[in-house]
Amino acid sequence: MGATDYMDKDGALWPKCGGDVPSELRATDPSQRPKIRITIEAFSQGPASKYGNKLVTKSVKRVLDYYEAKGLAELRPYPLMPYTDKIDPNNSTYHMGEHLVERHCAFWSKTKYSSNNDIDDFFFHRNRSISLYDWMESIVQNKTKIGSFAIKHYGLQWNPPLLPRPFVYEDFLKLKGLQNPMVFKNERANKALFLTEYARQPFTHWVDKFFKGKRFYGAKSHEIVYLHARNSFEGMEINHKQTEQTMKMSSEVNLLGPDPEATLERIRNVTAEIFGSNPPPYTHHTTQVLGKCLHNWLKDQAGCRKPVTGCFNVAKYLDDWVFAEPTPEHRWTTI
Repeated sequence: MGATDYMDKDGALWPKCGGDVPSELRATDPSQRPKIRITIEAFSQGPASKYGNKLVTKSVKRVLDYYEAKGLAELRPYPLMPYTDKIDPNNSTYHMGEHLVERHCAFWSKTKYSSNNDIDDFFFHRNRSISLYDWMESIVQNKTKIGSFAIKHYGLQWNPPLLPRPFVYEDFLKLKGLQNPMVFKNERANKALFLTEYARQPFTHWVDKFFKGKRFYGAKSHEIVYLHARNSFEGMEINHKQTEQTMKMSSEVNLLGPDPEATLERIRNVTAEIFGSNPPPYTHHTTQVLGKCLHNWLKDQAGCRKPVTGCFNVAKYLDDWVFAEPTPEHRWTTI
């Protein structure tokens, strides 16, 4: 499985870990906060999972701390960022070292199946008569060389958008878009669900190398799909060609369970439990500024990319971030 076949041109910025169900957090900016609550609440009805994060705002950290206390999240410090007189990690975002972190995530995982997922990723197993786990088990038993499942990417859009412009917190809490998902064709990198013990070099979207001669299985879209609800998909115009073959799939997608209104009310109650009567601040501005800076940074890179970038300095004062602190022993930094 080569990078030319599966590389996501947008790039993946933050380290991720997964468990038996798709469950990882890319909690880099405030726009991830609503998705964290929605995704964890949806998956809390199934097997427990691991969640990992790196750079977060203080309000995002409150959400993660809440779920860690509930036993639904595992937040691991990662003490491999440089902190010297010349390099302060609080002034930069990190784009390299991700592959090393993902290797560690696979080593940390104690589940049979793992996946490196963002908070806006969902694996939708289409045969609802059996669980995703049982389906994977049946395939693995019949195809003994399988080390991972390569799952095709589809776009997922909420109607109406969860994060409209302008953003009004009270309107967001209605969560109407979750009851009306739309799946559409969108050619991007696949995602992998892999057997943890055979993943020698797991990567964001695939497994580079396997142990014991295993290989990937290209899952068919009638079996399982990878639904991706990117922020950039919200409000994006979707043409008929993108949806003409996905209308049936859209009608099948149900991330809220048998009682959608009860699930939505639980999300609202958890939100109130975490933040009380003071809603967390949110603005699209932070995401826009970071996106523009990262775009410019990627254009300037040639050859081997530097492990530290300066993009965070443009967003450092736009939100209330959780900053790193140096350790006295070796001046490296633990988050």
